[in-house]
Amino acid sequence: MIGGLLLMAFGWIYFHKPAQAVVLGGEDSAAHSDFASTLLLTLTNPTTVLSFLAVLTGLGMGGHREWRLTFLLVGGIFCGSMLWWVTLVLMVNQFRERFDLRAMRGMNRIAGLAIGGFGVVTFLIGLKHGR
Repeated sequence: MIGGLLLMAFGWIYFHKPAQAVVLGGEDSAAHSDFASTLLLTLTNPTTVLSFLAVLTGLGMGGHREWRLTFLLVGGIFCGSMLWWVTLVLMVNQFRERFDLRAMRGMNRIAGLAIGGFGVVTFLIGLKHGR
């Protein structure tokens, strides 16, 4: 339920966030804030944790393993995640200058609605299972 409330708060913030001009090559002062909000979203997202648990259990990784195999598995998950995010960032940087203030405002509103909607669903699921 706490994760759902946080998602709803982040959705509200993003929906009302003013559009900012894209700064190319400059240092982004909001990078620390973006990192912190992404970290909080990741840590409070039970879907990610439960998905990994389900996949790993389905693959028979639920039992006790040698530490080297566990280290290799965690390293593989880490490398796959890093590959995904690096690819995503490179793709976004290719299209960065095509977005004006109007497009950024629209994307903020879409992101706010999506994040807030997932927050409402997560909160309601937590409320249902908390009884």
